[in-house]
Amino acid sequence: ENDAVRLSCDGVTDTARFARDGTTLFFHCRGATSRVTDLSVAAASRNAISESDGKLRASMNGWVVSVLAKAGDTVTAGQPLVVIEAMKMQHVHNAPVAGVIETLGAAEGDQLTTGFIIAEIRANVPDRKTET
Repeated sequence: ENDAVRLSCDGVTDTARFARDGTTLFFHCRGATSRVTDLSVAAASRNAISESDGKLRASMNGWVVSVLAKAGDTVTAGQPLVVIEAMKMQHVHNAPVAGVIETLGAAEGDQLTTGFIIAEIRANVPDRKTET
């Protein structure tokens, strides 16, 4: 269903209901509610430039298996920048805003922790016309 996810761990399968409020996800399973922050491309594409600080953070602990951009590159919001591997699964981390990569703090083979700032992007700001 659109508001449910199926979870499976060690042979036990269950269903949890969820709701989204911006980048916050609320999960309800077995009488308990949990709250998490969504750092995926879906969250980045839903936010306007003003709602992001332009920092791409690792959403989990893992190894950098691929770096798809470099400092100085111009990127679009949602563009894949880095691939991290955790528990034999690869997770693509995307630009949170459109702009220019000012710093890129990860290289292939690096071990990252959750929240590590992978890249800082100076957001594109629309030009304002000056009145004459």
